[in-house]
Amino acid sequence: MGGCFLRLWQGICQWKYFGKHNEKGKRFKGNKNVPSSPVRYNLLATFYKMKYRYLTSMNNVPNKPHYRRPIVDVELCGPKKSIGTIALVDSGADYCLFNIEYAKAIGIDINKCEKDMTVGVEGGSKEIFMTELEIQVKDLNKVKVPVGFIDSRSVTGLIGQSGFFDLHKIKFERDHNSFEINPVK
Repeated sequence: MGGCFLRLWQGICQWKYFGKHNEKGKRFKGNKNVPSSPVRYNLLATFYKMKYRYLTSMNNVPNKPHYRRPIVDVELCGPKKSIGTIALVDSGADYCLFNIEYAKAIGIDINKCEKDMTVGVEGGSKEIFMTELEIQVKDLNKVKVPVGFIDSRSVTGLIGQSGFFDLHKIKFERDHNSFEINPVK
């Protein structure tokens, strides 16, 4: 699935804590000292900007530049289990879209999903299977959004506009090699 990213986990999600001191009164020295409790992360996400770094992926063509992409860790929460993967934050995508193998892994019955068509993946129209699903981007709260599953080797995961962009303010700063995802208050 996907397979086009060679260095996926190198700096996928990094965010900056803009506070001055932790609960013990000690000064923070960058990202390594950020509290790791999920409750604290959700609380911090409410008050501080969630910054992520662009991921650099290799180009398959020799002597061509590498690509920087806004990719995040995301958890898909299904009826049987949850599974973690990565997804491209795509302002050109109408909705969230994931490979059909994830639907099978988390217990989604494709036969009960609404069938639809999407255009643009692999240069033509493809059948997708739509359902409502809870997803959680790393360091953010879970949100229930419309998600499509597609049988395509070129799609691992896309975070699209419908549902997710409605609930979050997203700011791309490619010149700073970072992007922000913040809950709408």
